[in-house]
Amino acid sequence: MFYRLTKLQGYPIDAVDGTIGSVEDVYFDAEGWGVRYFVVRSGDWLREREVLISPRAIRPGAWSDEAILTNLTREQIEKSPPVANGHPVSRYYEMAHGAHYRDDHYRNDPPSRVGGSFGMLLGTAQLRPGNEGSQLEAIAEREIEAAERSHLHSGAEVVGYDIEAMNGTIGIVEDFLIDDENWHVGYLLVDKRPWVGSGHVLIPVEALDRIDWGEGRVRLTMTRDEVARSAGYP
Repeated sequence: MFYRLTKLQGYPIDAVDGTIGSVEDVYFDAEGWGVRYFVVRSGDWLREREVLISPRAIRPGAWSDEAILTNLTREQIEKSPPVANGHPVSRYYEMAHGAHYRDDHYRNDPPSRVGGSFGMLLGTAQLRPGNEGSQLEAIAEREIEAAERSHLHSGAEVVGYDIEAMNGTIGIVEDFLIDDENWHVGYLLVDKRPWVGSGHVLIPVEALDRIDWGEGRVRLTMTRDEVARSAGYP
């Protein structure tokens, strides 16, 4: 089933032993469009702290009219790694989050990307003779930079971005449609009324070329006519 991001915002989310707070946003992987975390504003019990909840923690079929239900305890959430508000979620943070909840998203990644020791990478590096120490330092610095870089983005940030077809602007992003079967963004809901006069259409994420974050623009591999003929949305 698909859920609209804007409908999830403000929705209560519960632990097994009480309320956690309410959904504010989602962080998604801009490379694969998977939802990595729900951004949750906790209630008074945790001083309105922002916490990240993985979709893996949501109990299957546990949606209700009152709350999203998780398999976490409030103690687990209280002791989870703190989120630096306003800062990108680094891969280091993701590894700490996964270790706390024993949910390591990167367990199948190459060793150089999962944060532990650089030993395997450095031990197998092909070095030029003469300045091995400097080369090893450069490799280590690149790996640290890669781990600190975030590839996660706020869904709420993208709402309002312009939609640019191959031959011109066609609308704005009004919402995300998120599939709760695999927790991936399946479609962007596009409001094309400012440009062509009527209606909303659904654009599959497979039709996206790239997102220009600095410009606030989503670029498509479709023409304006193709977008106009896309599936409508009530």
